[in-house]
Parts: sequence; C-alpha cells; structure tokens
Amino acid sequence: MIVDGRIAALGSMAQTALSLDFRREIAVTVEDPKCVRKLKTFFRLLASGRRIDGPAKAAAFVRVKKTGRS
Repeated sequence: MIVDGRIAALGSMAQTALSLDFRREIAVTVEDPKCVRKLKTFFRLLASGRRIDGPAKAAAFVRVKKTGRS
C-alpha cells in the first residue's frame, strides 16, 4: 500500500475492525523515495493486469547490492 506517495507499507494488513483491534498484524514501512517510486510503479503494473514475468520487466524492480567479491 502506498500511503501518501512518500511512504509504502508492506505486510499483512487486513483493513477490518476485528483485524485492527484484536488480531496481530505486521507491516514494514518503506520511506526511501526510490523504493517507494518502484513499488508505486509495480502496484500500477499489477493493477493494469499486465504480466511482469519477463526477466527485463522483473529486473526493473530489483536492486542488486554490489559487493567487492567475484
């Protein structure tokens, strides 16, 4: 869920009174602007019904941390 265009929340978040009051829900918030933009694009792609299973499309949503190792 993109909260306000600047924060994204990911996790098990049922938006019902019972879940919000009594059940344990968990979420992670993301505030990094680049990550939030990628998530927003990803959610829009999912909502459009287009597929994202091609390597080129999937690679657009992955950030690879480069290490000094080979």
